[in-house]
Amino acid sequence: MTATAEMTTVTTPLGPFTIVGREVVIASGFTEDPERLLAWVHPRLRPTHLLRGRSGPAAEAVTAYFDGELEAPAAVPIDLDGGPFLRLAWERLREVPPGRTISYRELALRAGRPAAARAAGQACARNPLTLFIPCHRVVAADGGAHHFGWGLEAKRWLLHHEGAA
Repeated sequence: MTATAEMTTVTTPLGPFTIVGREVVIASGFTEDPERLLAWVHPRLRPTHLLRGRSGPAAEAVTAYFDGELEAPAAVPIDLDGGPFLRLAWERLREVPPGRTISYRELALRAGRPAAARAAGQACARNPLTLFIPCHRVVAADGGAHHFGWGLEAKRWLLHHEGAA
């Protein structure tokens, strides 16, 4: 457990985007409510205190992403915890380039468990690091955008922004 972390909120075309972390990002998403984000953070990483921080490299990467530098979030250091499959699925998601999508089955295959498409879906659903782990790039087998924790309109907007829609 981390004693103190900083949070900062960036204005985006999809509304406020909050980032929690210090040297590394531990949570992020389209909300101003840090408690909503911290609910997804593994207890080992969850801070006991939050301070309003100033804009740093993570916030700059989010701004750059929305300005068209689609690779910017991939360069930001992150920290997360979960079971072995979750961690591997999240690592594999970071390898999916902007403008590309993969299916849940493909994510399961890349994470070493080809029959675990539902578990891959859970990895997306439990992703504490929106944009830094681009779960919006995972679509159903039919290519449809069926799930996203921040709403389907946001997922479609992100995919369109990246040229994948």
